[in-house]
Amino acid sequence: MRDVTWCGVVASAEDRLDPPAWNRGWWMEGGPRRRAAAAPAHALALALLVTLVAACGRGPGTSGYTATPASTATPIVTPAPPPAGPLTWTPHRLPVAPPLGLPNDESTSGTTLSPAPSDGDSAYACAPAPNASAWVWLTHDRGADWSRRTDAISPDARGFVAIGCTVVVDALDPAAAVAQITLVPATTCVPVVDCTSFRTLLSTDAGQTWIPLRGPLPTLAQMATRQGVTYAIFRSAPRSASPGSWAFVRSVDGRRTWTPVPTPPAGMVAAFWLNPFSGGLLGLTGADIFNGQALWATTDGGSHWTALPPSVFAGDMNDLMVQQPFTDQPWRVCVGDRSNWYIGGQTNTHADDSACTSDGGAPWLTRHLDVLDNANGMPDFTPVAIADDGSLLVTTPAGLERFLPGSMSAQRLGVPPTASPIVYAAGTGAGVLWEGPIDNYPDADPLGRIFTASYN
Repeated sequence: MRDVTWCGVVASAEDRLDPPAWNRGWWMEGGPRRRAAAAPAHALALALLVTLVAACGRGPGTSGYTATPASTATPIVTPAPPPAGPLTWTPHRLPVAPPLGLPNDESTSGTTLSPAPSDGDSAYACAPAPNASAWVWLTHDRGADWSRRTDAISPDARGFVAIGCTVVVDALDPAAAVAQITLVPATTCVPVVDCTSFRTLLSTDAGQTWIPLRGPLPTLAQMATRQGVTYAIFRSAPRSASPGSWAFVRSVDGRRTWTPVPTPPAGMVAAFWLNPFSGGLLGLTGADIFNGQALWATTDGGSHWTALPPSVFAGDMNDLMVQQPFTDQPWRVCVGDRSNWYIGGQTNTHADDSACTSDGGAPWLTRHLDVLDNANGMPDFTPVAIADDGSLLVTTPAGLERFLPGSMSAQRLGVPPTASPIVYAAGTGAGVLWEGPIDNYPDADPLGRIFTASYN
């Protein structure tokens, strides 16, 4: 099984199911990244939660957004790449969550950051609160000001304590968000991985009201809504004696009930992307590299799937990035493998290579990302995203770099302020980079700041 980040990096299940590996950074396989310190022990279960991005717009209204669905927006022309050079990073602070007053406060996850996938200026923040609930905040100005939203309260969590919270934002609707609260029993329980449980609460008005979200499995990994149809992937947390599982489903009644989406011939879809203009879906199949992974596309909601032509990394989607579409363009995809060695000790002949396509796999451009020598087979770059202009963004020991579409040489974009995770929020031509405690990792900035930078 694979996990994904929104804006597209895929990590192996080994980094999720094996607790010692979780501390490496969940989109890595085989090596370190520019990142913060390891997540606290009680918050490890939160590493299962992920989000994706897409494209739509924000406007005025009681929730801060218009009610116009993203699928009615007009597709835009692919923007020209901005000039190369250091980006300007602006610091802000997350809202401060009061201490819970628990003897194990140090094991809670603290405040997490969830940028709105389709609106680079907006983000949610979430922190565990008393009575097995969560505090939620929202910003529309990249963190300069935060507004407190209604608390997300678990209705059936007596005897439990909240130790973490993450918000999953709908990929096409920034006003639709799910607060996922991680709970443990109020009494001692070990091992923690077998004691954690989750509550998922849905808001469709940017956090003003919350209702329980009932899915086929306990946690939500992805959600995207177009013309009243919501696609989602739900997950179950791995336990000490069993791996996790996942389900690809859709809802046509406002996320009240869910039905399975027909799967490609290769099997269950473990990650998906939704085109807000055409309604097309791109799905990743294959539980892991041993079973062979592949990308499949459908234009009819899963009734018929077509496999994308494979790259040189056929069957292994270790560093998968997909540009969330903002027009009717073909799928832009990059895959790679940064490790020097395959499992089993065989030499990886494509170590530090990246293969990208801008037309759904026909053809793939393979480039070698030669930044610095590896150490003990560890990767020396971390993929970030495919920007709106089609550029491949990566972090290296030298900082943030990009490869323009079709180019074999890197352009430097300066050094990010900290070692926190970086994500790219697609902005329909005006993408924004966020750096902070994303995906359940603590903020690496000693002053507790987050940072944003305009890409365009």
